[in-house]
Parts: sequence; structure tokens; C-alpha cells
Amino acid sequence: FTVRYLLDFYQQSTDKPHFFTKYFEQLAGTDSLRAQIIAGRSEAQIQASWQPGLTRFKQRRQRYLLYPER
Repeated sequence: FTVRYLLDFYQQSTDKPHFFTKYFEQLAGTDSLRAQIIAGRSEAQIQASWQPGLTRFKQRRQRYLLYPER
């Protein structure tokens, strides 16, 4: 997944105050992505912020996997 398109669209927007809607936060599941984009974070910084949650998810799901991960 890449947020590059979203970052580009936001940076080129002429109506930044109205760029994000409540629906965006529902799709994203949190307001942190919106906050990071507004703060000017890079794609790499945003993706790095996902790593702790992704690591926790992968640890939790281990017991449910039927086959070893590749």
C-alpha cells in the first residue's frame, strides 16, 4: 500500500481545510493518518509509524496460522 498518491493530492490541493472529511477518518480507522499528512510527514515516516501495530498484529496472529509464514 502506498500513500504517495494521497500525499501528492493533498500537497497540490488548493482547498486544504476541506480536503479531509469525516468519511476519510472512517476509512483510515483513525485520525492519525490525517494528522501526519497535515503535519507534512513523508511517506516513509508515515509507513514507519505503522510498524509497531503491524508487529503486534503479526505476533497475535501466529497462533492462528495453519501454515508457516513465507
